[in-house]
Amino acid sequence: MADENESRTELATLLTRYHDMERKLEDMGHKFEAHIQRTMETSKIKAERGDQERQQLLESQEELERQIEIITNQISEEGQKLSIKQEHARKLEKEAEMLKQNHQITTARIQQAKAERDAAKEKLRRKQADKENMRRRHIMESRNSETELAALIDITRLRISSPGVDRTKFEFTHVDERDLDKVYYVILDIAPDRVYSVSGCVPEVPTIQELVDQLNKYRDLPKFIKLIRNAFCNSAIS
Repeated sequence: MADENESRTELATLLTRYHDMERKLEDMGHKFEAHIQRTMETSKIKAERGDQERQQLLESQEELERQIEIITNQISEEGQKLSIKQEHARKLEKEAEMLKQNHQITTARIQQAKAERDAAKEKLRRKQADKENMRRRHIMESRNSETELAALIDITRLRISSPGVDRTKFEFTHVDERDLDKVYYVILDIAPDRVYSVSGCVPEVPTIQELVDQLNKYRDLPKFIKLIRNAFCNSAIS
């Protein structure tokens, strides 16, 4: 922008000089005509002197014309330079606008990436918090189950044994009031994926599979022990 203003100032100066020279040339023309008129009225000596003055005027006129031509060429050159600078300035403005747009796009992408990263971090934090809460709840439930199981073993005269690998036997006495020593039992197998299945039940209980399905779903062993003992009690009554 500074170069453009400088070129405009220089162009205006050249135009002013051009007009000044035109006025001088016009004034010299008037003087030349007046001189011719005077020489026609003077003597031969004055005429010769006038010829010298006329020659000087002609030389001055030629010099002025030469200067005018030089200035005219300079004006043309400066005009071309100004046009080039204006075109360059427009190009720079377009490039600046493109850079501005690219900056805005990049900023928007950065903000979006930051928002996505923050959302992912928050999701991970919540997941970790849920996992920790689940772990604590599982520990508490395990402790409660152990406490409850110990109480059940004492109350129901429950005996737990392992007749084989991944196999557990639950034996109950004091189920039938007519024969407190009679043994009722259920044998559960557990697969590698921690799924229980029945491999033995004496006496047979019609709802045994339903009870095992609940055990696999809720993983509540004390509840299963209560329910199977109740089923044995009902069987003894009937």
